[in-house]
Amino acid sequence: MDTDYQEVPRRDIKKMRELYFEDRPLRGWYNEVEYFEETEILFRSYKKSGDSPYDGLQIYHKNVLIGDIDVPEDFVVKGYIEPYYYSSADIDIEKGEIKIYRFKLPDLND
Repeated sequence: MDTDYQEVPRRDIKKMRELYFEDRPLRGWYNEVEYFEETEILFRSYKKSGDSPYDGLQIYHKNVLIGDIDVPEDFVVKGYIEPYYYSSADIDIEKGEIKIYRFKLPDLND
C-alpha cells in the first residue's frame, strides 16, 4: 500500500484539505478493522493505491502479521461462525446477485 502522503504544514487547514483531495485517489488507506477474540484473529482491510482492481486484507494472529492478500474491492470480514469467516454482502442490483464470501484459516494454535 502506498502511504507516501505529502507533508502538511502544521495547522494549515486549507493546505491539508487541498492535499487530502490530491492524495486520496492516489494512495492507499485503511478502512475497516475486525477482531475475533475466540480465534485471536484481527482483519484489517485497506484500499489500494491508484487504479488497482483489488483491495487488500491484512491478517494478524496474536498481533503478528500472518498474511497480506488481494481481495475484491470493498471486501471486509464481518463475521465468524466456526470454522468459517464471512465477508460483508456484495449486492449487485442490476445483475440480481448477492455475494458473501466464506473462508477458513488453518489451525494457528501451537
